Amino acid sequence: MKNILFPILFSIFFLLIDAYAFKGIRQLTHQWPQQIKRIITFVYWTPTVIMVILFVLMIMTAQMGNGKPPEWFMNIMSWIFVLGITKLTFSVFHFSSDILNGFRWIWFKWFAQRQEVQEGMSRIQFLNQLGLGVSTLMFGSFVYGMLKGKYNFQIRRESIVFPNLPKGFDGMKLVQISDAHLGTFGPGEVEDVRPAIQLIMQEKPDIIVFTGDLVNNLAEEAEPYIDLFAEMTAPLGKFSIFGNHDYARYVYRDESEESIQRRAENRVRFEEIHREMGFDLIKNQSRVLERNGDRMALIGIENWGRNFFQYGDLEAALSQVDEGSFQLLLSHDPTHFEEQVLGKKNISLTLSGHTHGAQFGVEVPEWGIKWSPSKWFGYKRWGGLYQEGNQYLYVNRGLGCLGFPGRVGIHPEITVIELKSGNV
Repeated sequence: MKNILFPILFSIFFLLIDAYAFKGIRQLTHQWPQQIKRIITFVYWTPTVIMVILFVLMIMTAQMGNGKPPEWFMNIMSWIFVLGITKLTFSVFHFSSDILNGFRWIWFKWFAQRQEVQEGMSRIQFLNQLGLGVSTLMFGSFVYGMLKGKYNFQIRRESIVFPNLPKGFDGMKLVQISDAHLGTFGPGEVEDVRPAIQLIMQEKPDIIVFTGDLVNNLAEEAEPYIDLFAEMTAPLGKFSIFGNHDYARYVYRDESEESIQRRAENRVRFEEIHREMGFDLIKNQSRVLERNGDRMALIGIENWGRNFFQYGDLEAALSQVDEGSFQLLLSHDPTHFEEQVLGKKNISLTLSGHTHGAQFGVEVPEWGIKWSPSKWFGYKRWGGLYQEGNQYLYVNRGLGCLGFPGRVGIHPEITVIELKSGNV
């Protein structure tokens, strides 16, 4: 009974929101022809009923299986999210309308000497119409984000000057990608992702780094993309690290013997896939990069997040690094920079991902506008370049999607960083 309780309660809540929003729709259309109102009712409720039925079936299927979500899980949850947020937004406006209507009723019931004569559209009806416009715009944005936005790969460029950068690395071009989440793209979208790889190669990078979350859950999600990712090449190499989604911990959650074995098998295949893609997967280790006779340390740790898995061991990774060398760190979660790097280590540049910029927000650099709900989830540094004294952090907004398979205002990102030697 417990297993089915959550989907039942969620479905009831979902239906209550829908019913309340529909009341507002009925107010807006009360003078329309009866036939038109029947069509509106059918169009409004049919997707809701289908989503609720599929949601319950999805939960039951997952519970009867091995814990792995059904392949259609993401699509169902996405449409539930889109419909739910859209109707919840309209409900907020409609609720405001009802509150005002209640005050008006009290006023005319107890204080006014005459009934109000309504002419034209009242302020209350205006709130409903405004809510309908806002929620319709939001619905359209979400649909665009799923159909087009998640493929709108954008290059973001930065040039950073380091006083301690060895001269041999002056002008080095680094490309960073992160959070591909290939399970969200799925096996049928390889060609849709190819433009991102082509953009990377057009940059002619000296080095390519991938900062974690290749998959959503299991290594097998990356299988169709091996050949595509293998097309990326760079003179100084391709390097990668683990993200929190790369351990299969969201599928095999418990510490039973079977789950431990499954996670171990998944990790073996995951590491094989990185090698087949041409990545040097760095696991709490460091590498020495050489260019024009000079050297720098490239450090990579496994996932370490303030509220996520903490497998990263920075001390182990730094154990054979010369303290005086120029140090570049790959660490998936930007909270690691705040907790263990900032002001504590001689690391000049940290590259992270993880936040996706929440896949929703507004960024207009020309006007100084940069906003995302990521801050609500505890990420002060959620996207772009941050400088703290002589240390830098760059947070890549991610190449793929998770949860909601789309992007609204926060584009999938390819980061191109030029390292410069000199005084800031």
